[in-house]
Amino acid sequence: RGPLKVLFLANYNMGAREVVELKQRLNMEIDVTLYQSPRMQLGVDDSPYVGAVLGTSRAEKLAVLYEQLEQKWDAFVMGANTPFADLSPKAQYLMLKQVSEGAGLICLGALPKEALNNPTEDDPYSILAGVPFPLLKSYTLVPKMVPLEKLPEDLLKTYTLGQGRVAMVKHYVVYPYPRSLEGYYQGFQSLTPAFPYSYKEHVYYDYYLSAIAKTLLWAVPSKASVITPAPENEMFATVNWADLPRTVPVGRFNLPAGKTLSCKAELRDLFGKITPLAAPEVSGGNYELAVQMPTVPQGDYFVDYQLTSPEGTEYWGSYGVAVRAELPTIDKIQMAEVMYQPTAPFFADVRLSAAPPPGLILRARGFDRVGREIFRVDRPATREVVPVGADLERTVGMAHHLRAELWQGDRCVDVAREEFLVTAREDPLWANIIWGDPINTLLGEMQNDQMRRAGFNVSLTHDPARPATRDFREIDYLIALRFPAVTDEDPDPGFDNPQWVEDYVAKSITAPVLKKRDYGVWYYSLGDENSYSYSRAKIAPSELRAWRQYLNDTYGGDLALLNREWNSEHKSFDEISWVNVEEPLEMVDIPRKHLWMAFCEKQYADAHHAMAEAIREVDPEARVGAEGSLPGNLEETLKGLQMWGPYPSRLDNALMRSFETTPLLKGNWWGGYVSGRSSGSQKLWDQILTGGVNSSYYYTMYGSEGFIGADMSYADFFEQTQQADIREVTDTLGPLLNATPVAKMGLGLFYSLPSEHAGTIDTRWGAVGSCRDGMLKFCEQTGISSHFYSEKQILAGKLDADGVTVLMMPQALCVSEAVAQALRQWVAAGGVLIADQRPGLRNERAALREKGVLDELFGVAQTVEGDPQVTTVQVPGQAWERVIVDASLKPATATKGMGLQSDLPVGLVNQVGTGRAILLNISLGKLLANYDDDATRNFLREMLKQGGIFTGLQAPPGYLLTRFEGPGYQLLSCRITTEGKANETVKLGETVAAYDVRSGKYLGKVDSLVPSQCAGRNNLFALLPEPATGISVQAPGKAEAGAMLAVTVSTRATAGKSNPTRLVMVKWLTPEGVEVEVLRKYASVSEEPARVILPLALNQASGTYTCEVTDILTGQVQTARVEVTGGNE
Repeated sequence: RGPLKVLFLANYNMGAREVVELKQRLNMEIDVTLYQSPRMQLGVDDSPYVGAVLGTSRAEKLAVLYEQLEQKWDAFVMGANTPFADLSPKAQYLMLKQVSEGAGLICLGALPKEALNNPTEDDPYSILAGVPFPLLKSYTLVPKMVPLEKLPEDLLKTYTLGQGRVAMVKHYVVYPYPRSLEGYYQGFQSLTPAFPYSYKEHVYYDYYLSAIAKTLLWAVPSKASVITPAPENEMFATVNWADLPRTVPVGRFNLPAGKTLSCKAELRDLFGKITPLAAPEVSGGNYELAVQMPTVPQGDYFVDYQLTSPEGTEYWGSYGVAVRAELPTIDKIQMAEVMYQPTAPFFADVRLSAAPPPGLILRARGFDRVGREIFRVDRPATREVVPVGADLERTVGMAHHLRAELWQGDRCVDVAREEFLVTAREDPLWANIIWGDPINTLLGEMQNDQMRRAGFNVSLTHDPARPATRDFREIDYLIALRFPAVTDEDPDPGFDNPQWVEDYVAKSITAPVLKKRDYGVWYYSLGDENSYSYSRAKIAPSELRAWRQYLNDTYGGDLALLNREWNSEHKSFDEISWVNVEEPLEMVDIPRKHLWMAFCEKQYADAHHAMAEAIREVDPEARVGAEGSLPGNLEETLKGLQMWGPYPSRLDNALMRSFETTPLLKGNWWGGYVSGRSSGSQKLWDQILTGGVNSSYYYTMYGSEGFIGADMSYADFFEQTQQADIREVTDTLGPLLNATPVAKMGLGLFYSLPSEHAGTIDTRWGAVGSCRDGMLKFCEQTGISSHFYSEKQILAGKLDADGVTVLMMPQALCVSEAVAQALRQWVAAGGVLIADQRPGLRNERAALREKGVLDELFGVAQTVEGDPQVTTVQVPGQAWERVIVDASLKPATATKGMGLQSDLPVGLVNQVGTGRAILLNISLGKLLANYDDDATRNFLREMLKQGGIFTGLQAPPGYLLTRFEGPGYQLLSCRITTEGKANETVKLGETVAAYDVRSGKYLGKVDSLVPSQCAGRNNLFALLPEPATGISVQAPGKAEAGAMLAVTVSTRATAGKSNPTRLVMVKWLTPEGVEVEVLRKYASVSEEPARVILPLALNQASGTYTCEVTDILTGQVQTARVEVTGGNE
C-alpha cells in the first residue's frame, strides 16, 4: 500500500530525533518543521542563539511551512509542545482543510475545541492492540495514573473532522525540566513520554513509539492493515516460573481468507537481551498465535511478533509475559557507598523477598558502562540479606552496575540490576569540557553518547550525579558569584556583611555541597561570567566600613600620610567616602582612585577565597575555581584556587600561566557559539598553541542547535570544521602540550596594576594594556617566550629562580621602594632592565613622588610633571613618526645608545655593575600599535640581545610562533594567520632534527620549515638535537581474560641519537582492530621504562589483541600481540 506521507511539527531541540526513530520503524516519507518555543513561536528575528543558527526569520519560517502545507499529505503529526494555536491562521487553515478532506491528524499538544466536536466510536484498545501497556512500568511514575491495563483510554481520544480522522494523544511528563517552557527546552520528547532514564527505557521506548505508529495507521485508513486483532485479546499474561518451558498464546487475529503469512517472534527481557522464538506459519481466518516460552528467570518479558507477506509487514505487535516465581526473589540491592574508591573493596547487600530455602546461590557480577565484567562472586544465599564483597582492581571508569542473579541448581530464578559509581582513577590529561548536561531521559542519554563520541570527557553541570553515571568527570556549577545591589528591602547585602555571608553560605554552599560531595565532583565552579564593578549606585554600610578599614590597613593607621598623598584634610578614616569613578577625576585623584579600584579587586578575590573555603569546610578535598570570568587582580584571585577560565585573552592567558602557584585547570570558552562558527576551531588552536590553557571549554546551547541538531546528528559545521580537531587535541596534542610548559627564555615583563589604574587618569603616555599586548604579539612573531612578574614575585626572588636576564617595564609608573632596591641589586648582578617611560614616579599606592625611585638606576632625572611632546625618532631602517617623548627628561650618568636618533633624549643606557638599565623614553604601547614591521622588531631583538636573549628564528609576516620546552626536547608551534601567505619559510637559525607532531612524520635534519605544507594553518613541531631513539613495547604473548596485563614501554638508547622524555599513548585493539577506548592509557617514558597496567575484563572475548603504543612527540608506533583466552559471557 506504499509508504505514509507525513508532515511532522517537532520541537527544535531533540524532537526531530523522535521523528527519525519513528521513521526507522515505520515506512514513511516525511518532512519536518522545527518549532521554536511558545515564546519564539515558529521563527525569530533577533535571537543570537536560535534564529541566527536556523538562518531564518519568522516570516521565512512560515513561508517554508506554507510551501509544505500546499503539498498533499496522508497525515500531520503535531509533536508535544507544538501547540496548534501558535500556528498562524493561514497555516491552521491549510492544515485543517487537508484534514477535512481525508488526511489524518495526530496531536500531542492542544487543538481548538471546534476541531474536537465529533468523537468517534473507535475503541482505543483496538487501535493500540499489540502495545503491552501493563508491563511498561514507567507509566506508574505519573501522578494519579489510571491502572496500566486501562491506559489506552487515558492515552488516546479520537475524533473526526470532515472526512479526516483526528487523534489526541496524551503526553506524559514526569521528569522536572530545569527550565520553564518559556525558556530553552532541554531534551523534550515530541512523540513519547518524558520519563527519568533507566536501562529499562531502552526496551520500553519501542513500545512507546509503537503506540504512535498504530495511531498514525488508524488515522490513515487507506494504509491500515487488512489483519485485525480479536477484541478479546489481552495485553499480557502471568506465567509461573516453575512451569517453564511452556506454550504461551499471545493473541488472536482475523485474516482474510486465503491469506498466508509468515511469523517472526522474539523474546525480549528488560535488559535488552533478545531470544528468537519458533512461530508457525499463519493461515487465513481466525488464528491464534502461540509461542514456546523458554526457561528464563522471573521478571517481565515481551514477545515481539511480526506477520509478513511477500508485500511486506502486514501486522506487528507485542505481548507482555510476567514470569513469577514462588521461590524468594531479589527484592532490593543496597549499595554501601554512593561512590566507591577504586582501591577499596566493594560492598553491597542483596535483600531477598523472603528467607531462602537451602541450595540457592547468589551470583554478583559487576559491569562497567561498556559492558566489561569487572568482578564475579558467588555467595550461598543462606539469609534474607546476602552481603556481597569484591575488589575493584579492574575498574577504569566511573559508571558501573551490579547484576545480581539468584540461582537454584542450573536454573536462574531471578535477576536484578543496580547502578553504582566508582571514583575515577586518573584525571584526564586534557579536559575537553562541554557546558550542559543532557536531560535525564532516554533522549538525553542518546545526546550524551554523541557528546562522548565527539571527544568530550568533562561536563559542566549543576548536578554531579548524572555525569558520573555517564563516565564524565563533572565540574559543578555551584553558584554564580555576584555582588548584590543595595535595595530598600536589603539595605546591607554583600560579602562584607558577616550575617549576609553566613546566610548565603548556608543556603548556597553548605546545603548543596552536602548533597553533591559524594558524587566525585572534580571541580566546583563558583560561577560563569563572574564580575565586579568600580561603580556604585549605592554603597552598603558594611562595604563602606570595609573600605575604610582597607585604607587604615594600607596606610598603617597613618591618616596624615593619606592626607598628604591624597591632598585631603580628613579628620578620621571613618569620614572617608567611597570613590565615585563616574565623576570627572583629576591627577590629584590618582591615589584615591587606584586604592578604590584595588579595594574592589580585593573584594572580588576575597569573595572567591571565602566561598572556596566554605566549600572545603564541607568537602575538604574540593578543588575550586571559576570560568568565563573577569580576572580582577588575577595574582590575588588565583590564590587558593585550582581552576580559572578568563574570557579569551592573550594577556589573561599569559597572566594565568605566570601567576599560578599550584596546578591550575586553565581554559577559555571558545566553541559552540553562533557568532564564531565560521572560524571553525581556530580559537581553540589559538589558545592551546600559545600555551595559555590546558583544557577546552565548549558551549552548547540546546536551543541554538549546538554541535548536534534537532535529529541528534552532528551539525555540518561541527563535522566539517571542529570535530576532528577536538579529537586530535583531546587525544594527542593536548596531553603533550599539557606536559610541556612554555619555554623560559630569560624575558620577563613587569606587571603593575597600580600603574594600570593610574593610567586611567594620566592618559598622556599611552595605555599600559596596549604596551603589554604589543610585547606579547612581538613574542609570538619572533618565538621569544615571555612571562609576567609582579612586585611580590620580584621580592620573592623569582627573577633569578626563573633565569630572567631581561625585564621590561611597560608604563611602570608605580614602583615600590622595596622593588626598586631589589631591581638595583638584580641589575648590578648582570640583569638588563628596560623601561619605556616615566618609571617609578609614583609609589605602590600610586602617590606621586618628588622624584623617580628608579632615576638613579636609569641614570636620569625625571620631572614630576613631565612634558609629553610628539616627535620623530630615527631607528636603523625606519623613521618612527609621531612618537610621544618626555622632553623634560635629563640624562645624568646615562648615555644615548640603542641606535635611536632624535633631538630629544631617547634610548638612554646606564651601566650598573655588570648589568644595564635602559630607558627608551618612548611610548612603547603606541609605538607597537602603529609600527608592526621588521625594522621595529629588529630594534626590539637588538634590545633583548643586551641580556643575552637571542633566537635565530625568523618568521614571515602573519606567522606566529611559541616555544615550549620539555626534558630533552623543544616544541615549536606555528599559527598562520589570514595575513600569512602559503609556502613561506620559517628559518630556525640552527640545524635540528624536526618532527611534524600532528602528522607524526620525521622531517629530517633541517634549518628551516615550510609549515603550510605540513598541517596547514596550525602546526606543532618537535625539535631535537639529533633524531630520536626508537621506542619498544613488551607485553605477555598470552593472557587469560580478567588478567592485569602489564605493558612495558622503553626507549632504545642509541649512540648519536636524542633520547628525550616521551609521552606515549597506549591503545588496546580488539581482534577486529577496534580500540577499546576505556582502556586507553598515557605514560611518560624517559631513560627509565614506563609500566602500564591494562585490566582485562572477565568476559573478554577470546582472540588475538593488539597493544599499540604511539610516541606522540615523534609519531613512532610499536605494537605487541596478545592472545587472550578464557572469556565468559
